[in-house]
Formats: sequence, C-alpha cells, structure tokens
Amino acid sequence: MHCSWAAGRRISWAPLAKGNACVTSLSLLTPLSIALFATTSGTAAILRVDPAATGANNGSSWTNAYTSLAAALNAATVDIDEVWVKDGTYKPGTARADTFTIKQGVKVYGGFAGGETLRNQRVQTAGDTILSGDIGTVGVQSDNSYHIVTSTGKFNSGAKCILDGFR
Repeated sequence: MHCSWAAGRRISWAPLAKGNACVTSLSLLTPLSIALFATTSGTAAILRVDPAATGANNGSSWTNAYTSLAAALNAATVDIDEVWVKDGTYKPGTARADTFTIKQGVKVYGGFAGGETLRNQRVQTAGDTILSGDIGTVGVQSDNSYHIVTSTGKFNSGAKCILDGFR
C-alpha cells in the first residue's frame, strides 16, 4: 500500500506487533479524510457497499449491496477479495476506538456511482468516497476516531491489502 500526503494532511502508517501476525494502523493526525492510492488487475469475487441499497444486504449486486462498509469488510475474505464502495462518507462507528478493519488479501475500491459491472467503469471524479473519523462534533479533533483504517495479517504472506479511490 502506498500512503500519500493529501491536501496538507499528514497520514501515519505504522505496523504494530501482535504475536506472529501484525496489525497495521492508519491514523490521520490532522483533519479526517484520507487519500490512499494503489493499483491491481485481474478478476475477483466482489462485494458492494451502498448505504441506500434496499435489497438483501449481502453485497452480491448494487441492489443487494451491504448498507454498512464495516459489515462488508467483516464478510470479505481472500476468496471474496474485492469490496466496491459507492460514493459517500463512511465512518467506522461512533466510538473513538472503532475502525474499518481490512483483512489480509482484501482489496477495497471507492469511487463507484452504484451501477458498474467492471472496476474500470468507475469515474472517480464524479463524486467522492470518503473514510472519515470525524465521529463527534464536526471540526473538534479531540473526539475523533483514533484510527480510521487498520489491516490485519502477516506482512510476508504475499496477499496484499489495497485501499484505492478514497479521499
């Protein structure tokens, strides 16, 4: 994963030891929206996320999309290795310790309008997909999430996590 500076916002990416595995924590040190960019290719099983979806809430299509990004990430495995996220603002929860946890090998892509059938159909300039830790009073940093995104797994396993298309 490649981390970058986004509009003057500092992003911290640091591995934390935890037994034989590692937990990687992404924490934003100033205002809370993130920009991470990576690329990949190939075909994969896909789960979709759209907070306004009205179907089965199982991610199998845009109609049946998960209405919660956290639920989709929880359901994702290396076998279901892509999560497509519709434009909007997503928060990891209401408690400061809540985080979006990406499992080893799962690839998460934002920037979708909600009808695409191929990843290259998304038009990232059409809308924003934002992961925000501003869970309390808007603009007050002392009540924001500690970590917006964390990743679990072994760093030397070869299965890469990808977070792409978010601000």
